[in-house]
Order: sequence, then structure tokens, then C-alpha cells
Amino acid sequence: MKDRLIVALDVDTFEDACMIVDELSDEVSIYKIGLAPFIGYGFKIIDYLKSKDKKFFLDLKFFDIPNTVELAVYQACAMGASMLTLHTIGAKSMIEAAISGKKRYEDKFGKSGAMLLGVTILTSMDQESLTNGMFIEKPIEEAIFGLAKNAYEVGLRGFVASPFEAKLLKDKLGDDIVVVTPGIRMDNSKDDQKRASTPRFAIENKADYIVVGRPIIKAKNPKQAAIACIKNMKGED
Repeated sequence: MKDRLIVALDVDTFEDACMIVDELSDEVSIYKIGLAPFIGYGFKIIDYLKSKDKKFFLDLKFFDIPNTVELAVYQACAMGASMLTLHTIGAKSMIEAAISGKKRYEDKFGKSGAMLLGVTILTSMDQESLTNGMFIEKPIEEAIFGLAKNAYEVGLRGFVASPFEAKLLKDKLGDDIVVVTPGIRMDNSKDDQKRASTPRFAIENKADYIVVGRPIIKAKNPKQAAIACIKNMKGED
């Protein structure tokens, strides 16, 4: 289960991020770099993770014209990202461009590029925010599946989904897809995550990886929190 836990490095400084990586070194091999840490110290922490033989998940949620996304995916692959995110709302042409960017990297260097993960509806959103904020009248599960199916049809095989939709996507699209699940909380508290759940629930609902941020990095003892999370994934607590 250790290899299925991704820790989000959502901390203010490079030094704080390094401390987290060092403390969790024995338990965690993949770290998520989102917008804030990437803007603040992204290239430094990427170099640091590489020096520690750790993988990184670049969570910048690409959403732009197809040509720009194709170039961004190529550069992210060249940077060494193991995973990266893009918004499926960008439509088929943008997703096809992202896949082309990955393929161009792979053809040029002869090695695998980053796993492309489509983001459908953010886990901070619920039905009310979908309807009143994005003006999408469909039920949230229907909207999520529609966006994922659209992306799947042009070749995308990785998705970000809440614990509540991971099984839905696997059951309807097939087990050849990879699902990465954020919104993980050890005690079912949700804060700004509207569709959150425990690690065990996510794994039982067919998540391949889970992303955990605050419950680990804000804990008094991050290492013990990571160990507790892994045990919960296994159903051992």
C-alpha cells in the first residue's frame, strides 16, 4: 500500500517541504506538487525529490488551447513528472493534444512519459456548486461520467475522482483505467472538501492511488500519520 499513497506537499516553504520528505522517506515514494508549491519553489523541490529517488505528481490541472497543452505536457514529461493533471472540460481536442505531447516525448527519448490524469469535477464541489457555480444542471455523477467518457474515447486512461466516483468510473469504463483519489480524511471530516472519505473507503471503492495532504503534513507527527493512513488503507486499524 505504500506505493499507492501520494502525499501533497502543500506547505509554504522549500525548507518545510524538504522536512516532510525527509520525515516520510521510509513510508512515501510519491509526492504531489500543486499550484502553490510549484509557484513558490517548484523546481527546487523537484530537484530535491529526484536526489532522494522519489517520484513527483505535477498537479497543475492544464486547461488551455490544444497547442499550449501539448507543449506543456511535453515539458512536464521532460521534467520527469510521473503523473500530471489536465481538465477534461477542455474537450476532446485538448485531451488529444495532451496525449500527443506525451507521445512526442516518448518517441523522442524512448521512455515512458507522465501518466495523464483527467480532472472532471473538483472534490471541493458538490451538486449545489455544480449547478449554481458552473451552471451544469446534470446530477454530479452524470456530469463526472460524461466528462470522463468523453476523455476515454480519445485515449485518456487516467482520472482524478473522489472516493465516491472511483468505483463508478472503473465499473463503467473498465479496469484498464487508473484512478487517483484526493479528498482523503482520516475521520470523515471534510473542511473545504465536499466529497471526502477515509483511505479505506477509497481503496474499497477501487481507487488505485490516494492523495493525502493536511491529515499528514499538518499532523503533530507526520510519519505516524502516514503509517496510520497506510494501515487504514489495508484495513488493519
